[in-house]
Amino acid sequence: MQIAQVLGGYSLGGADLLRRAMGKKKPEEMEKQKQTFLSGAAAKGVDPRIADQVFELMAYFAGYGFNRSHSAAYGWITYQTAYLKHHFPHEFMAGLMSCDADNVDNIVKYIAEARAMGLTVERPDINESLNDFTITPREGEGLSAKVIRFGLGAVKGVGTNAVDAIIEARATEGKFESLFEVCRRVDTQKCNRRVLEQLIKAGALDGLDGGRHRAQLLGALDGALERGASEQRDRRSGQTSLFGLLASAEPIRPASGTPALGGESYPEIEVWSPKQLLAFEKEALGFYVSGHPLDRYRGDLQRYASATTSDFPAGRKGVGDAAIGGIVSQYREMITKKGDKMARFMLEDAEGTLEVIAFPKTFEKVRHVLVSDEPILCSGAVKNEGNAEAPEWKMLLESAAPLSELRQQKTSRVDIHLNADQLTHDQVDELKTILANAERGNCQAVIRLKIPLRSETLVVLPEAWAVSPTEDLLTRLERLFGDRVATLG
Repeated sequence: MQIAQVLGGYSLGGADLLRRAMGKKKPEEMEKQKQTFLSGAAAKGVDPRIADQVFELMAYFAGYGFNRSHSAAYGWITYQTAYLKHHFPHEFMAGLMSCDADNVDNIVKYIAEARAMGLTVERPDINESLNDFTITPREGEGLSAKVIRFGLGAVKGVGTNAVDAIIEARATEGKFESLFEVCRRVDTQKCNRRVLEQLIKAGALDGLDGGRHRAQLLGALDGALERGASEQRDRRSGQTSLFGLLASAEPIRPASGTPALGGESYPEIEVWSPKQLLAFEKEALGFYVSGHPLDRYRGDLQRYASATTSDFPAGRKGVGDAAIGGIVSQYREMITKKGDKMARFMLEDAEGTLEVIAFPKTFEKVRHVLVSDEPILCSGAVKNEGNAEAPEWKMLLESAAPLSELRQQKTSRVDIHLNADQLTHDQVDELKTILANAERGNCQAVIRLKIPLRSETLVVLPEAWAVSPTEDLLTRLERLFGDRVATLG
């Protein structure tokens, strides 16, 4: 600014406008400022060649120059943060997440980075979490000796008053053991039904005694709240019920699988499917913690996708054609000047998001895919519409297909991995029922029966048992034997 004032005849206000133009690096504005600078310098008798060189030197410095004190300060902070990230990785990443708790895109990025560093990031927990992201010790050594625990404040709709009420109740009487106990001890005027529903969907009550699944907890919530509100009213009015007298004695725990005393019962309802569980997590947190809808398609993505959303901002991929798998979010349809329909949306995978634009010709062909709420594979040209300092990566969509459809077309075999040492007769009978009722298809069913550290036997089922690799089949197999029991080939 001082150079512009002394050499180019600028006022201090005009010099500030020049500084802004240089900061934004807009070519047309810079050209205007250059002419103003050269005219002002000529009026002061400065050689035009020297004035031109000085202006170009100023523009070069603007992209990006530090004075020494500024460089030293940045260098010192860079050293400190690098030291913390290396020696205290859990604390460092938890601090980043707490600072950016309101920025969903950054949280997704930090979770992916933490997991890539070998750190464990766990769901919120009503018995462990504070308001912010914290560190929780675990048995083990090295990185496994700690986990990053989500803060209760990261759950949508759970305000500071509700978090304070939960932490106060926990500090006063110890950890909670059931949903009914939460509703009895925590002030339900601060921690209402909506708050508890969000906490259940986020998985914050998964660790309570009895191991009730989230569908059961949500099904029992109204009864638990009614009972809790009644006891809180009694306490506030100074009454002591028979229940309260009994509670002061040694508590009698019900046997596993039986209704708790005093009406603490849970409905016998089906476990949420992985898809539903993750959808509720996304609703409550804004992102996925227990997994990602793409996890089931990991093998398919290795075969069909050529990039992830994070490859471009990280510099691993550049401008060009790419195929990326993900979930559609922030979907918007719009009308062009010609009256045609097009769409913009964010393609979200486990590592981040990428904006995708579907112009009218492509939009007509793929609209039904984009609104299907299913994991899809998008193919198109990826380009940077920003600059080096502020990149704006976007995909111009050329085609889109559901990953489930690609799987149906490309999969020829379903391998079911079983541990012979743990397999029961009831599980074998249930497996037979699942395969008998499965949608028929062209995929050969193969049972891989393993005796750990000894052998593996392949049982290739007859053609009559050929199946279709549907989501329903994989979900039923996982409910019976656990995650990723089936692989597709």
